[in-house]
Amino acid sequence: MGKLSIIEISKKPEMREVLIDELCKGITNTSEFRDACEYIFDNKIHLFDISEFKDSLYEGEDDILDLILPSFRRAWGKVYVQTPTLFKSNLPDDQRLDLYQNLFDIDEFLVYLIEMFKKTKGCLSDFEFIDRTPEHLTLIVDNYIASLVKKVIESYDIKKDLRDAKIKRIVR
Repeated sequence: MGKLSIIEISKKPEMREVLIDELCKGITNTSEFRDACEYIFDNKIHLFDISEFKDSLYEGEDDILDLILPSFRRAWGKVYVQTPTLFKSNLPDDQRLDLYQNLFDIDEFLVYLIEMFKKTKGCLSDFEFIDRTPEHLTLIVDNYIASLVKKVIESYDIKKDLRDAKIKRIVR
């Protein structure tokens, strides 16, 4: 039997659990991350069942589907585990970190990942000595995270924007 894709793994609870356990390494409070992974498997994995994700991005490299959840893990880690030092403050009422974390939206991230992947497919073709597929996805994740940071930095009313972000999460 050959290697299973993330689409096939999503249909096998025991394999999903093994994959999620592996992705949880380095996360101290895993409950929310596990829930997010389960949400992706149950509700969003079909988004990646498209032709652009069927093959490897660059010849001889990893399949793109193998890197979807690690890309999500990377984004999750940058939001909840290794937050930007810009948002680490000793001020008691500094809500910038809270806003940053509440701006992270799984659905928006996955749509962004897919859209940016389609727009930038093959952009690292001339780099022959690096693992282009993981680097490509890392750049997409880093750009998404930078967009969250920019939103927080440009916020003129942190309390209002935080309230709006929390309302958006509840309504979703």
